Amino acid sequence: MKRVLLVGLLIVGLFLVGCGNKVAVTVNGKKIYESEVEERIEVLAGQYPEMAESSEGDDRKELREMVLDNLISEALIAEEAVKQEIGVSKSEIDSEVEEIKKSFPDEQSFVEALKQNQMVLADLEGEIKKFLIQQKMMEKVTADIKITDEEVKKHYEDNKESFMESEQVHAKHILLEDEETAKKVLAALEDGSDFAELAGKHSTDPGSKDKGGDLGWMSRDQLVPEFAEASFNLPIGELSNLVKTQFGYHIIVVEEKKEALQKNLEDVKDEIEQVLLEEKQSEKFQDWIDDLKEKADIKKTTS
Repeated sequence: MKRVLLVGLLIVGLFLVGCGNKVAVTVNGKKIYESEVEERIEVLAGQYPEMAESSEGDDRKELREMVLDNLISEALIAEEAVKQEIGVSKSEIDSEVEEIKKSFPDEQSFVEALKQNQMVLADLEGEIKKFLIQQKMMEKVTADIKITDEEVKKHYEDNKESFMESEQVHAKHILLEDEETAKKVLAALEDGSDFAELAGKHSTDPGSKDKGGDLGWMSRDQLVPEFAEASFNLPIGELSNLVKTQFGYHIIVVEEKKEALQKNLEDVKDEIEQVLLEEKQSEKFQDWIDDLKEKADIKKTTS
């Protein structure tokens, strides 16, 4: 999750440049400039366009207040990290940069992304440092949080429907572009030709043709409706008739089926623990930030 967020920072260009313009707010003497607020608003406006339609409406004011609140929180977290001597090493930053680079096809694409956001590598490293310090601060503040077996069990019982495993089929197919070719391939299969061999020779599905047409396990919601209807109703081991979808004509064989089932508590215990842990961490960290705000000297100088 942490690295996904870091990649997101680079992609959306959430990097702020403080400059000597009007001060929007001071936090224990630290100045946050109007340019920082406006740049952050522009990023969020892309994510919440309905809140940014009017430059003077209530929605725009709400968006501005949210941005100011976030910037104030960031300043207080950074200040507290200095007090508690929480830092980030060069190797930690370098490791995160390398992880971000992996999300791009090559080095040049990474460099271009920096340029598009009017950044150099040092800017990215600065944002990573800030982000990691916030992560470390959160980990320290929430280090004592524990999840009990009783809490896990209650969450499971209260949300059983979300722990259902959908029915699935393990199918293979041959995809053909035109009906005439599809009929010829189907006839050859009915005469005993090898399915995998014909898939490799004729199928237009690049993802499965070299695997004998094997698609692996799939649930209904992973399939187009016509394919789902045919495959879930097809007896195991039998050839389907031609199934037409938006992709062409399919010949399907179902290898195995799994009925829908309720996952038991032991199967999902770790997943539930993680969900509950993140919820508690978020709540406690926010309470900690709120406490810092109450004690801080915060002066908003613009409206």
